[in-house]
Amino acid sequence: MVEPTILYEDDDVLVINKPEGWMVHEDGKPTDTPIVVEWFLRRVPAAASVGEPAYAKDGTVLNRAGIVHRLDRETSGVLILAKTQESHQFLKKQFKDRNVYKEYRAFVYGRIHDRWGTINRPIGRSTKDHRLRS
Repeated sequence: MVEPTILYEDDDVLVINKPEGWMVHEDGKPTDTPIVVEWFLRRVPAAASVGEPAYAKDGTVLNRAGIVHRLDRETSGVLILAKTQESHQFLKKQFKDRNVYKEYRAFVYGRIHDRWGTINRPIGRSTKDHRLRS
């Protein structure tokens, strides 16, 4: 499987291109899927205590070291990982205050009549399958 590509790194953050098929962090269920947090901690072991606690439905502590935001397993894209608690807090506030510009692009298939254009619609859960977006 393709590993994350490092786009930028300094003393505070690691910015990667997360490949499709990788989970950002564990979800408490056994999996063979590669997990970004595990990859990140092999590279930056000092970041093991960075972040906020998270818990699975059964109360198990989930390892979310360095995670500021997430992308779905099926989604590839830029992910910012915090190496220090200070950078984690700063970045979380940037996302919370909506100071971060996010843009999503999708490959669309089906009957599209225009050669190009913009589909500007909200993304939400599929009414047919709650695991999917539409």
